[in-house]
Amino acid sequence: MSARGPRYLLVAVYRGPYIGLAPLEREFGASACAFLLDGEAAKERRRHGPPFLHPSPALSGAAGCLDFLRRSGYRALVRGVSKTPVRDNLETRLSTAAAKAGLPVYAVEDYPGNYTPDQPRADGLFVEFPSTKALHLRRGLRPSSVHVTGNPRYACVQSPPTRAERAALRARLGIGDEPAVLWAGQPNRMGNAGTLKALLPHLRKHRATLLYRSHPYTPADAVMTSGIKVIDVTAESDPIALARAADLVGTQFSTLAVEAGYAGVPSLFILLPGLGLDRHIGSTGEATPPWCGEGLAFLARSRSELCPALARALGDRVSRARVLRGFQRLKMANRHSARRIARIVEASS
Repeated sequence: MSARGPRYLLVAVYRGPYIGLAPLEREFGASACAFLLDGEAAKERRRHGPPFLHPSPALSGAAGCLDFLRRSGYRALVRGVSKTPVRDNLETRLSTAAAKAGLPVYAVEDYPGNYTPDQPRADGLFVEFPSTKALHLRRGLRPSSVHVTGNPRYACVQSPPTRAERAALRARLGIGDEPAVLWAGQPNRMGNAGTLKALLPHLRKHRATLLYRSHPYTPADAVMTSGIKVIDVTAESDPIALARAADLVGTQFSTLAVEAGYAGVPSLFILLPGLGLDRHIGSTGEATPPWCGEGLAFLARSRSELCPALARALGDRVSRARVLRGFQRLKMANRHSARRIARIVEASS
């Protein structure tokens, strides 16, 4: 690679982490960075057309990753934090190799707390909330290595659709005048099916249509439903459009629910003991998603809380307006997050 080639290598596996890295291309300059993508991240990049690097078989091993980076001429590695097994993750393999090659490594956290202690150590970690920085300091990271920058993935989420746009989306999906709830699914091994089963009776009471979207990495996961209209939207390529067509996004803790808030649709996080709650604590170290703690999303932490929480989330206009105003304030705070991250990386590498 010539001295005038890309200076920064951006690596992601999941869609969300890639969307968080994509705005950095504008800040670094397109010629200054290269994307190396796998999985859903590659699919998302391909949808929009820009070129990117595909992982070669050599990158499946530590020696191949180290050789690739030593020959590349990159000055720094900027990676996502995709929740795949650490040993099988392209991001973490390259992070380990970068440290051996003497390259600085920076991680942009996709979901607060996902950068767990078993991850390869990064020279800089970019997080969304001060509370998340406090979590990572308790986990042993140095204060100087954790930067509260906001998350670039949310700065570019489109504003709420017009009435005509929303009507067209609903008509295309087959939604009538009834309330529609988009379920942002996660793998059944994480409690997805059990959580949705607990929600279904309450959706029936509201005569709501369920838009079911399984997780991209477990599309074969199925849930049993009866007595309710269900539209399987797993094959839809644009999850934000799905959210914009719905009245509410329900989830355990998918970031699609967060994107929905920025797009003008409230969300309900359902973290039940033995299901999503245990997984959320195990994955992030926290019992409450920060958006819920900040009053930006509705939350049910027990089966008895489901009915009143869903009623507020679907029908309480004052509460719905309050959470969406909070997301708009957060969007304004995040609008320069990519620039903050780029300047820190450039100054340190």
